[in-house]
Amino acid sequence: MRINKFIVFVGHIIAILLLLVANITDSPQISIISLTILLIALVVFCLQDFDGKLGLSLYFVSMVIFLCARPIIFFWTRDENWMCGFFSGEFIPAINAIFLSFVCLALGYHAGSRKIKVQIGDFGLTRRFADEKFAINKLRTYSFYLCVFSTIIALYFEMQRLAYALANGYVSLYYSYENSSIAIRALIMSRSCLFIALATNPPIKLAKKLLLFSAVIPFIKLIEGGRSEFVMIMMFIFFYLYTDRENKLENKITYKKMKYIFLVAFIIFCGMPFLYAWGFLRTDRSYEMRNLLDGAISFMTEQSGTFNLVGYAVRYEGKLPGINYTFGPFIDRILGNNYASFTVEAAMNTNQFGTVMTYLTKTYNYLNLYDGIGTSYVAELLYDFGYIGVMAGNLIIGYILYKLTRFKANSMFFQAIYFIFFYYFFNLPRMNILNPIQQLVSATNISIFIILFGISKKRGGTQGYGTIGEKT
Repeated sequence: MRINKFIVFVGHIIAILLLLVANITDSPQISIISLTILLIALVVFCLQDFDGKLGLSLYFVSMVIFLCARPIIFFWTRDENWMCGFFSGEFIPAINAIFLSFVCLALGYHAGSRKIKVQIGDFGLTRRFADEKFAINKLRTYSFYLCVFSTIIALYFEMQRLAYALANGYVSLYYSYENSSIAIRALIMSRSCLFIALATNPPIKLAKKLLLFSAVIPFIKLIEGGRSEFVMIMMFIFFYLYTDRENKLENKITYKKMKYIFLVAFIIFCGMPFLYAWGFLRTDRSYEMRNLLDGAISFMTEQSGTFNLVGYAVRYEGKLPGINYTFGPFIDRILGNNYASFTVEAAMNTNQFGTVMTYLTKTYNYLNLYDGIGTSYVAELLYDFGYIGVMAGNLIIGYILYKLTRFKANSMFFQAIYFIFFYYFFNLPRMNILNPIQQLVSATNISIFIILFGISKKRGGTQGYGTIGEKT
């Protein structure tokens, strides 16, 4: 244990010193080396207490894949495009921001572990759900069947979307296919019902079936080219199954947990080359893949386009028309900015960082193919508030991550909210920092919570409502 702590400490010191040298000498090569050493030190840091740092470890994986895998892999494999088209004056500040993000995430997580007596969820609003078994039975029954029903509806529309792509080409999904609002709301509803059902602490066999069924639509979206939903549901499933039934994390790795780790690692390793090849095949493009490892590496570099957004935040510093991009969703709502998507007006008059960046860097795709490059809270914080904003934002996220992984709800209501918030947290590196809150307070989520928890409070009509998955 002391050796591991020593490695972590020395690794951080060396990485920080190298980053300072890189900034002084204007050397992008040294900046990449410093970031690599930092990531190695953070791996050792997480392995010191993998169970206790599971949430942080998964978040680090998401950060690496979306934000920095491309420049790091390209650099160490001697790819000539390892600077991703940026000059050293743009590349090094982008690396600085990502470096500070990792460090502050770890510091925020460590700060969260300090003994501060704060109880979350003990407000007495829905406390009686834990004591009235019949309310749990009803809530589990209603949420289970509504989850299945809404998933089937969403699956129907998703199959139509897939059929359209097969007939007209996958690129057509971006510029000529009109998504149904019913499908979008049905998918959100299925997620809400899933988390409410899981909040009732169902038998593990029932939970596995429900999670597997809920992963069908994200898998279809993955075939269509959408990766976010699949990544989020897979990470959530791993976290849910890895933790025990009361969502407590033990400070030891059991044989059962090791099976989960190796199984997930094997599936990911075998799946990445397939997904890399499929990304080319579905758009009739040629590709080269020498072996599985080469395919896995190529897949990871394909996902790290979000790094470019951090570089763009440096390149366009002080030149963009928005008021503030970090709080853009709320500002646009207050100002009533409601422009049609993929128009010049939407790019120049709203506070959406991904929108204006797509318009400026990929104008043709934006206006003609209705294609976007997404966003990243790191890029938004860097543009709006500089390094101070990046540090503060990631300190808060690290602190919240610790509280989420240690969270023990006193009611099913807060447990369901916890599941929703944690689910959307995994995709945060390529989203706006307020995205989990936006998802949580969406009209569909609020309606589902009011309906399901409302009808579950009723005491009458108890016959016929046994607990799904249990003998009654």
